[in-house]
Amino acid sequence: MKRAARAALAALAAMACRGAPPATGGGERLAEGTLAVVGEEHVDGRTVVRVANAQGIPPRRALELALSDAVFAAAARRELAPEAVRVVEAAALARALLDVLAEEARAAGPPTPAEVDAVLERRWPELDRPVTVRTTHAVVRRQPGEDAAALALARRLREAIGGATSASDLRARVEAVDAQGLDVRVEELGPCTPDGRVVPSRAFGGTTVLVAEYAAAAHALQAPGDLSDPVRTEFGYHVIRLEERLPERRVPRERLVELVTPEVYGARSRAAMLRLVEPREATIEVERGAEELTASVPVE
Repeated sequence: MKRAARAALAALAAMACRGAPPATGGGERLAEGTLAVVGEEHVDGRTVVRVANAQGIPPRRALELALSDAVFAAAARRELAPEAVRVVEAAALARALLDVLAEEARAAGPPTPAEVDAVLERRWPELDRPVTVRTTHAVVRRQPGEDAAALALARRLREAIGGATSASDLRARVEAVDAQGLDVRVEELGPCTPDGRVVPSRAFGGTTVLVAEYAAAAHALQAPGDLSDPVRTEFGYHVIRLEERLPERRVPRERLVELVTPEVYGARSRAAMLRLVEPREATIEVERGAEELTASVPVE
């Protein structure tokens, strides 16, 4: 036990013994280490020392808090149904376990590079976002045997939307072109990275990934309003219009570690909790002489 803890425990013992030997209401002496008994609740000196050290308060105040908790616990046992008491006890134990896991997570040290990278993978839009581009595109869907016709229509669409001033103007111009029975769609897409990741938003939902050919052609456009030539992907032929180019957002590594530390500690605690609750297969060992021993048991 640390010197401060020993000193605190000695002070608590002195307070408990001042004026008369520690005793319960019935006059019998308390067990060693017990400072008070309230109903069925025992106030242990070691617990009070831990409270004093954890909260940075004087031993006397820690003892007062422990006695107050004991009074409430005794009243709860007397007034509440046993099921309710079990629920409260389970909640308190769970809270204590979470506190222990959180302390162990902090004691394991600062976030490792791998842990920081794991957070970045989830929170890249706000912490490690490269340059992104927001686009609108008209796509002619390709069906078997329609490749040449789809490409020809995509070229006509590019001519028609060359002077478009907005995404809505582009849509109107596309709808004015005779599609000749081909499937043509116009879509506004969220900002995407060079590798095709789309920044999540309410409008565009969770993170999606655009095909590489589309992302490369979109990032090749430089100024809002620029149009691509027809771009072939697995979905068809796209004519892409750049709506906006957004600068990168990078958090310096030193600041980044500071920002993600609470999240890393939380992840460590959750992992430790999962290890505690994950089902384990019981190991069954069979005694070599089990058959002989079983055979020797008399059966009536």
